Amino acid sequence: MKAMSPGINAPGTALNAIDYLTHLFSIRMTINDEAQYQDEDGNVLIYEEAMDFGDLLHDTLYSISLYSKENAKVMQRLIHMLQTLQTLPAEKKSYHTDLCREEQQMQKLAKKHTDDFVSNAKQFNLS
Repeated sequence: MKAMSPGINAPGTALNAIDYLTHLFSIRMTINDEAQYQDEDGNVLIYEEAMDFGDLLHDTLYSISLYSKENAKVMQRLIHMLQTLQTLPAEKKSYHTDLCREEQQMQKLAKKHTDDFVSNAKQFNLS
C-alpha cells in the first residue's frame, strides 16, 4: 500500500509485494481458520481461531486497491493473484468463494476506473 501512496508511487515495489502476498496467501489457504488441540482422552485443551480467510483477504487487498486503482499494471497483477490462488487447493471450499468474490470486486473497480478515465479523456478531447 505504501509503495502506491501518492508521495512514493513505486509500482515496481507494489508488484513485488503482490507476488510475495500471492505466496503468503497460498500458504494461508492450507490452514483452517480454527483448530483444536486435545489431550489423550479427547478433551479440548486449546481452541485456536485465526482471522477469517475472507476478512484477511479483503482487508489486505482493499487498501492496496484504493491506492492502485489508477495503475493498470498493479490492478492487473492483483486480479492475476486472485485468479492464481483460485487454482490452488484450499483447506476450506469457502476460501475459493472468498477469492472469487474479491476478484469480482477488483474487476469492477478496475472497469469503473477505466470507464471514468475514458469519460474524462473524451471531455477534454484527449481520446
